[in-house]
Amino acid sequence: MPDGGNDAISTRSATASGVELLPEYGKLPVECSQHHANEFPPGLQGVTPPYERSRADSSRADVLPAAMPSAAMNNLSARRRRALRVCLGVLSVVVFAGVTSHIAYAGWDLGRGTLDDFFSDWVFNGTLLVAAAIPVVAAVQVRTARAEKLLIGLAILLWVLGDIYWTVVLKNMESPPYPSLADAGWIAYYIAAYLALVLFVRRRAIRFHRSAWLDGAIATLSVAALASAFVIDPILEGVGGSLSAVATNVAYPLGDLLLVLFVLGAFALNGWRVDRQLLLLGSGFITFAIADSGYLYRIASGIYEEGTVLDSLWLVGLALIAAASLIRTRETSPIRYEGWAVLVAPSLFAVISAGLLAYGNVRSIPGPALVCAIGALLASFLRAGLSFREIRALAEARREALTDELTGLPNRRSLYRQLGQLLDPASPAGSIALVMVDLDGFKELNDTLGHQTGDVVLEMVGVRFREALGGLGTLARIGGDEFAVLLSNEKAAEECARRLLEAIADGFPVQGLNLTVGASIGIALYPTHADDAESLLRRGDIAMYESKRTRRPYVFYASKDDKFTVDRLELMSELHRAIPAGQLTLHYQPKIAIASGAVTGVEALARWRHPERGLIPPSEFIPLAEQAGLMAPLTRWVLRTALRQCSAWLQAGREIAVSANISTTNLMDADFPPLVQQLLEEENVPARLLQLEITESVLMADPARALEVVGRLSELGVSISLDDFGTGYSSLEYLRHLRVDELKIDKSFVMEMAAESSSAVIVQSALQLGRGLGLTVVAEGVEDPEVITELARYGCDAAQGYHFSRPLPPEELDAWLETRTLAPMSAARRLASSTDRVRTEERVIEASSPPSLAHAGPDAERAA
Repeated sequence: MPDGGNDAISTRSATASGVELLPEYGKLPVECSQHHANEFPPGLQGVTPPYERSRADSSRADVLPAAMPSAAMNNLSARRRRALRVCLGVLSVVVFAGVTSHIAYAGWDLGRGTLDDFFSDWVFNGTLLVAAAIPVVAAVQVRTARAEKLLIGLAILLWVLGDIYWTVVLKNMESPPYPSLADAGWIAYYIAAYLALVLFVRRRAIRFHRSAWLDGAIATLSVAALASAFVIDPILEGVGGSLSAVATNVAYPLGDLLLVLFVLGAFALNGWRVDRQLLLLGSGFITFAIADSGYLYRIASGIYEEGTVLDSLWLVGLALIAAASLIRTRETSPIRYEGWAVLVAPSLFAVISAGLLAYGNVRSIPGPALVCAIGALLASFLRAGLSFREIRALAEARREALTDELTGLPNRRSLYRQLGQLLDPASPAGSIALVMVDLDGFKELNDTLGHQTGDVVLEMVGVRFREALGGLGTLARIGGDEFAVLLSNEKAAEECARRLLEAIADGFPVQGLNLTVGASIGIALYPTHADDAESLLRRGDIAMYESKRTRRPYVFYASKDDKFTVDRLELMSELHRAIPAGQLTLHYQPKIAIASGAVTGVEALARWRHPERGLIPPSEFIPLAEQAGLMAPLTRWVLRTALRQCSAWLQAGREIAVSANISTTNLMDADFPPLVQQLLEEENVPARLLQLEITESVLMADPARALEVVGRLSELGVSISLDDFGTGYSSLEYLRHLRVDELKIDKSFVMEMAAESSSAVIVQSALQLGRGLGLTVVAEGVEDPEVITELARYGCDAAQGYHFSRPLPPEELDAWLETRTLAPMSAARRLASSTDRVRTEERVIEASSPPSLAHAGPDAERAA
């Protein structure tokens, strides 16, 4: 059962019902607890149910009640805990009153002459009996450290029984025997107290360091030398009589000395930390030892007198020992040996031993004291040697902890530490620049030639970087193929970046090859870009990734590139709930045939109606959906909603083709074509009325997989449109094999046709390419009539843009369509098959560039 009061209820009889409760009611047999495990809530399964009779114990005559309300049990336990606390409080008050009254009697002669027997016998022994009860009650109250507490109570009880025997039997004898039964009780006290200390120290730590054992030896030997020279030897000089009498007289100071030394050793093993329980025990044993030593010295000198303050010291010492049981014992924990006390305490004891040896040159000291002092000094020399080894090992460990093993450069921990020192508010630095470097192409090199070759290259990179920088800044390898440079002057950041790029420009000769790696460099400045170390590191990373994305040699941090803000993270979390909450909606933008002005179809564009932020455009939430892995469910919702609207238009007599954008996630999913087929069947929409728009960047993510999925979609009868044509970095090679029906020229070229002749040339070339491949060509972003005129002159099939209509919700689009003509689907779409399309290499382009794996970044402004 848990600690803190849920102790076993003692056996008692309920006379009214004739029912006896079992002691240790919580410890029922295994069969019983397993039988009832499923009858408890999940949080309580495995807890043995109280007041349950075991079927395996059916031979007992007593019977447990079938159930006892848990409230009654809790009340019983609470009442018991309160009673024990009150009992401990009363006992403590009684002991305090007894000690203070005895001190008043012995020190200030309160009641002297008239109450001598009362204070010397009744108050003295009665207080000690009550003190012996305190550890016992404390052991009953709290289960932890019960053995130690009971042994402490036993030690005090044995001592007071010896004193009671002395008071009742021997005190008034003219020649009491020595040693006697009283001495047996007093000496047995040391045995019980010693055992309690042993258990106490064992509970204190998991394992002790070697230096702690030496510290304990130094302290023990030093105090033993002092005690032998100035306490035990004078006492032994005045001792005479039989062997048993001498042995008894020696047993007392030796017993006290062992307990005091044990406490000192415990403090050493505890790392010289202040421990209230250990402090009370030590204070009690020392006080008791002083009382014993004073008594023996006065007895040997023939000047002992009963009822003095010396007698009160026994009371004080034993009361302190009893009070230690009131302190909650700490559970086992590892000890850390650090701080000034670890060195000062053993050094102080070593000085004491050296001083005692020096004193021996002036005055004679006993042999045991001399041996103990020399032993303490030898142990201190060993401790000094061990300390030196530990300090050297610690310095080496710290150096290794702050150094990269491969390159010998400072590591990430070292960089963080230095950055923290520079940005310490107590001594703030001026401007700081953090340059983050990531090697480009290193992963391919490592995968191709192996990690051993990769390590050689990293070593060479580290050497070149170090030589290139000179004393410009602190260079560190922070992991893998990433390096960082910390500069105390932000003006040197660009110079640092140039030096690093030049250092690796010539390549690295390894295994007869000249291996080339590039570098992407990001720069963050303090306090321009960040005001703390964590933000500076994060923004340096963001700038470095922006450099990698844009293929620029180095990039300074810019807030517009930071896509990992707290606001963005919060919006991403809200996006998870937006779809099931019905916060998304679709708007539709019509596509118009330039020759006739008829509507050839509409494009479905997602919008997010946020309950607090209003209408959020797709350029903001589509990248979040890609990052959060929500593109699959988002696309499914867009397709289902668009097809449902298309079905509604069909039922209203309008045959309008709808197009929707799909992402890389969809195009890489082999299960996407079956999903499209399922949605078409569920919404009862012909496949010819659905068009899926893909971008070059989506295709280039995995061209082989993309071609396969696009082919399967075309076989369903779904039209495929190549969106944002001209913005990607891929070649035209893929058009020879891609089953595309429509080509959409990106609006960035269409909108600049009138202002830039180069844009007009690109649009004209795209139109010629589309016609040559037998594709329908659509121009996006048309906003003025001049552009329409030019597109008509070039022979463009259709256009889309704000010149005709902005994206509209379905109800507004219905009203808009009332004034428009719908083009027949046979004219609106050119569903050319692979046999009637002329896709020769000459028609694509005479000198096509080779295929490239490079592709544009994420299509942030497209709807799902």
